[in-house]
Amino acid sequence: MNSNRIKILFFIVFLGCIGEDVEAQKVGTFIGDMRDSIRLYKKEQKPKLLLGFDNRVTFLRSSRAQVNGLKIGLNYKKFHYFLGFYGTNRDILTTSFINQQNLIPDTQVNRLRFGYLSLGFTYSHWATEHWYLESTAQLGLGTGESITYVNSNLRRRRAVGIFPAEIGTKAFYMVTPWIGAGAGLGMRKALGSSTQFDGLFYSLSVRFLLGQFYRDVIRKKK
Repeated sequence: MNSNRIKILFFIVFLGCIGEDVEAQKVGTFIGDMRDSIRLYKKEQKPKLLLGFDNRVTFLRSSRAQVNGLKIGLNYKKFHYFLGFYGTNRDILTTSFINQQNLIPDTQVNRLRFGYLSLGFTYSHWATEHWYLESTAQLGLGTGESITYVNSNLRRRRAVGIFPAEIGTKAFYMVTPWIGAGAGLGMRKALGSSTQFDGLFYSLSVRFLLGQFYRDVIRKKK
């Protein structure tokens, strides 16, 4: 089984594990509850400014790369809208040998990089007393660049527009109501002709709810 199939299998198993609470109830009921809670929170909850990092590790052509992200938006507590800025922090390198019939094969090096703006929506809820889940959908617009060298000589430079559609899920284990650690997995599909930028991604993060900490710890001490 090749590495891409292993990653996809791992992604499916992960979603199945964290989705047990959703599978335990009818899908229609869950969607209805989500829709009702969004309406309620949007009507009753005053939105707060959302500003934070959204870094993740992605895989392109079986290569691992860091993608740095910054999100800004409106947080309604149960859900939030955001605009994200994403980009690779360094080139993604892949090396192969061509013309192997020669005594000394030529070395071909491909460099990939990309950056994009993304509009996104995240819905969050408690699965159990300690497990907190977030599901995110994003649609972006940006540019990618592919550079090819053969024996250190530039052979081709190609820039393309990319239109990444992404879905992802994060699961946090909350040690207390205000602090927890979690992991997330997601999939990026570049629409159009830029499929070389398709890939899976994952992230590790810590969740700290400052408002809940204030209510549970600081206010009680006072």
